[in-house]
Amino acid sequence: NDVVWYLGYVKDTHFSVDRGFFTNAFSLSITSGTPDALVYVSFNSDEPGPGKGFLYTNAFTITNTTVVRTRAFKANWKPSDVDTASYLFIADVINQSPNWVNTASTPPPYFPATWGANAVNYGMDPQIVTNFTLAQWYEAFYQIGTMSIVTEMTNLFDATTGIYANASQHGEAWERPISLELLDPTNAVQGRFQENGGLRIRGGASRDAGFRKHSFRVFFRKEYGAGKLKYPLFENEGAAEFDVFDFRTSQNYSWPRENSGGVTNLNGLNDTMVREVFCRKTLGDMGQPYRRSRYYHLFLNGHYWGLYETDERPEASYGETYLGGQKENYDVVRNHDRYTSPPPAFSTEATDGNLTSFSNLWTMCRTHAAAPTPSNYFAILGRNPDGTRNTNLPVMVEVDNLIDYMLSLFYTGDGDATLSAFLSNTRPNNWYGMKDRSNSNAGFRFFNNDCEHTLGAPSSQVDRTGPFRDAAGSNIGNFLYANPQYMHEDLMWSAEYRQKFADQVQKHFFNGGALTLQSCTNRYIAKLVQITKAARAYSARWGDAVAEPPYNVGNLLDRNTFVLTNWFPPRAGIVLAQLQADSLFGFVGAPQLSQYGGAVPAGFSLDLLHTNATGVIYYTTDGSDPRAVGGGVSPTALAYTGSIPINTQTIIRVRVLTGGAWSGLLEYTFYPPYNLSNLRVT
Repeated sequence: NDVVWYLGYVKDTHFSVDRGFFTNAFSLSITSGTPDALVYVSFNSDEPGPGKGFLYTNAFTITNTTVVRTRAFKANWKPSDVDTASYLFIADVINQSPNWVNTASTPPPYFPATWGANAVNYGMDPQIVTNFTLAQWYEAFYQIGTMSIVTEMTNLFDATTGIYANASQHGEAWERPISLELLDPTNAVQGRFQENGGLRIRGGASRDAGFRKHSFRVFFRKEYGAGKLKYPLFENEGAAEFDVFDFRTSQNYSWPRENSGGVTNLNGLNDTMVREVFCRKTLGDMGQPYRRSRYYHLFLNGHYWGLYETDERPEASYGETYLGGQKENYDVVRNHDRYTSPPPAFSTEATDGNLTSFSNLWTMCRTHAAAPTPSNYFAILGRNPDGTRNTNLPVMVEVDNLIDYMLSLFYTGDGDATLSAFLSNTRPNNWYGMKDRSNSNAGFRFFNNDCEHTLGAPSSQVDRTGPFRDAAGSNIGNFLYANPQYMHEDLMWSAEYRQKFADQVQKHFFNGGALTLQSCTNRYIAKLVQITKAARAYSARWGDAVAEPPYNVGNLLDRNTFVLTNWFPPRAGIVLAQLQADSLFGFVGAPQLSQYGGAVPAGFSLDLLHTNATGVIYYTTDGSDPRAVGGGVSPTALAYTGSIPINTQTIIRVRVLTGGAWSGLLEYTFYPPYNLSNLRVT
C-alpha cells in the first residue's frame, strides 16, 4: 500500500453551544484549534467536506431541531474527525411530519419517501399531539433520557446498501458508521456523551418489512473512535464501559407492526413496553447474571423515532465484564436465527469461541438421561459421587443458574423460549449461554432473550414446563438443536437435581422471594412508572401506524393493568401446580419461621412451626444442608425440639422430612447486635 504523509493533524472543531434541548433560538459558531483550517458543515447528516455540505464562514442561528456535523481540513494535513451535535426543540419535534404514513406527499427534510420494501411511517399524529399541552409534552420527553443516532442517509435508507432498507441483512458487511449522543433534559454535562460507533439492525422476526420500527445494535471499536463507550449506561446497576449494546422495540407486540393474517389490532393491543425489561430484571432479582435495560427516546438524524429499550448483549465482552476472565476465553452459544444460512434455522451456534465445551455438556447430559446415577449427575457439576467438589473435573454448568433460568421462563409463560411453541416445541429459540473455557470452576450460565411472548401474550394460562422430550418430532437427541431446556429435562431423571430444583422453587416462590406476587408486582410497576408520560410520545409517533383511531397511552396502561390484575395474582399457584405434576416440587411443606432472617435483638430465640401433619423438622447452624446426598439425614443436622437461641451471626438451614420425602430448603442469615463492651478506639 502507498504510504500517505501528513504535515500534521487538524484539531477537532468546537461548537460554541453544546448539544441538548432548547426552547429558544440561539447563535452557533464553530472554530478549529488549527490556524487556517477550513471548516465544512452539513445539516443533512452527511459527513461534510469539499463537495459535501458548505464551507463555514460565520455563525448561524439554530431555530428548530437540527443536526450539525462539522469537519476541518487543511492542505497536506490529516482532516479532523467528524464532530456531531444534535439540538432538539420539543415544540418542533411534536409537529414533525404530521400524519405522514405511506403517503405520496413530501417526506421530512433530507429523508427519502421509501425505505426499500419497508412500510413507511414518519409522522407525529395531530390526534395525539393536540390531546396534551406543550408543558405535558415536555414532561413526556423529559421523563427519560434521549439518544441521538446520526449517520448519512444512504447508510440507512439506500435501496441497495442501506441497513434500514435491507433490514434482513446480517453481519459486519451490514454495519454502518454513526455518531451516538446521550442528551440530558437539564443539559447537564455529566448527563451527556458523544461517541462514534457502528450500527446494525438487530432481531429476528422484527426485521420483516412489516415492522416499520426496527431494532438496532451499536458497536464501539477503535476504527470508529475510542473503542469503547465509557459511560455508566445503567448507573450503579451495571458496568461503566461497553463494547456493544442494543436498542430494542416491543418486537411482535408493538404499535408500529403491520397486523398479520387480517387480525385487526392483535399486536397493538398486547403492547406493554414492559414485558422485556421485566423478564430480564426478574432473572437478576433471582440472583443470576442478567441483561440490564433502560428506556430512552431515540432520534435518527434529528427525526423522532420513538420509545426504545437499551439491552446488554450477552457476548464474550459481557462475560469478561461481569463474570471475570478474558473475553478471548469465552464460549458464547445461542440458537441460530431463521434469517441467515447456513447453519439450519434455529440450530445451535457459537457466536464467540467454539462449541466444544457446550458439546461436552450436552454429551454428559445425554449420558445422564440414559443412566441417571449420582456419579453421572455430579460429574456435570464437577463433583464426586457424594457431591463434594472434585478439582480434577471441570464444572460444566452452574446448576442454580440453569434452574433459575428455567423457572423464569415457566413463571413468565414464555411461549417462544427455550423450546418454541411456534415450532411445536421441537426446536429452540431465544436463548444464550456462556462459559469461560479457561476456568474449570465456572460452568455455563444462561440468559433469556426476546421475551415478548410472555405474561399473557398471547395465552393467559400457558404451561411451559413440558417435559417436551417425548413430543412428536423431539430433537432432544440431536446436538444440532441442543439447548438448556433439553439439558434440564435430561437432568430431571436425577433425584438430586429434582431436590435442588425444589429448593430453588422454595427460595423464589415463598417468603418474599423474587417470584412472589408482591415482588413481581413491585418489579413490574417500577419499570412501568418510568414511561407513563414518555408513552405519549410513543403513541404520537407510532400509534397510528396501523390503527385508526391511533393507539394511545390508555391502550398501553390497559394492557399493563391486565398483567398486574389478571396475570400476577394466580400465576405462582398455577406454576407450582405445574411443577408438582412434573415432580419438580413436592407436597411436603417447609416450616414457617418466626422471623425470616435479618437483624434480631440480643437474646433472640428463633421458633419453627410445622406445616405438615407428620414429619420432623431438621436444621443446621453451620451452613451445611440438613439433607444428605442420597436423601438421608445429614450427620450435622439437628431435630427441632424447641426455640433456637441466636447469639452470633448465624446461617440457619431448615427442611422437613416426612415419609422419606424432603421439603424445599429454607436458608436465612440472622444478625444479632455485636458485643461492643471490649471495643476501644485509639
